[in-house]
Amino acid sequence: MAEIIIPIDTACPICGEGTLILHIEGDTMEYKGITRTIPSQYKVCTACGSEQADIDDLRVNKRAMQAFKKKVDELLTGQEVKTLRENSHKKPSDESLL
Repeated sequence: MAEIIIPIDTACPICGEGTLILHIEGDTMEYKGITRTIPSQYKVCTACGSEQADIDDLRVNKRAMQAFKKKVDELLTGQEVKTLRENSHKKPSDESLL
């Protein structure tokens, strides 16, 4: 996976001088003997160079890892469950009745 760099208009919370640039790159992960490249995102300050991840970055990274694990375990990912719910027009509470 090639690294993706996206400038964002947010001030650096560490130095307050630079702006942050979003980096998305592939990290090689292994789970139950299966290795995959998982996208991972973080931000880098243009002034101080600090690498940082906020709550949104951590959430995206965690969801990517969970999706990988679910694929290995042959389970539906959160996005796949959401799509099934949307296509069936049922509420999550209705599914408990099945």
